[in-house]
Amino acid sequence: MVTALEYSEWSDIWGIGTIAFSLLFGYPPFSSDSNVELFEKIVHAKVDYPPIESISTNALDFVSKILIVNPKERMTTDAML
Repeated sequence: MVTALEYSEWSDIWGIGTIAFSLLFGYPPFSSDSNVELFEKIVHAKVDYPPIESISTNALDFVSKILIVNPKERMTTDAML
């Protein structure tokens, strides 16, 4: 299992997911007025998705398969292409 402090290709995939989310929806996937709550959302991948009808199912599926807590369950770079 990859630890929170370990950097790997899975970290890059997570980063792609956060960027893709921001580009698609116009705001970051995790937000809060409290740093503690923000950290909890990130650690548990509690994504603030907009109403489903505002985005295609393909885009939503893409982002949701990347922003997964367990790195080994995330979409691979080959699958992303």
